[in-house]
Amino acid sequence: MQLVRQLKATTTPEVVLLDKHGNIYYRGLIDNWVSALGKKRARATELYFSDALSGLVAGSLIKPTFTAPIGCLINEY
Repeated sequence: MQLVRQLKATTTPEVVLLDKHGNIYYRGLIDNWVSALGKKRARATELYFSDALSGLVAGSLIKPTFTAPIGCLINEY
């Protein structure tokens, strides 16, 4: 839970792409397979996390840097 608090993660699944210094380059959806709670596409058409990771490795501009995660809220105990 310490990492959840530190990254201010609110939803599962939610990915956060960090560099070795802890800078956040992307946060949000893995892809767009889920369009809303309980609604899924036949296949993902946008690979947000994969594209962000490739962009970070290549040193190119990452777009988007944020997508709103869709899933269950993370409850802290």
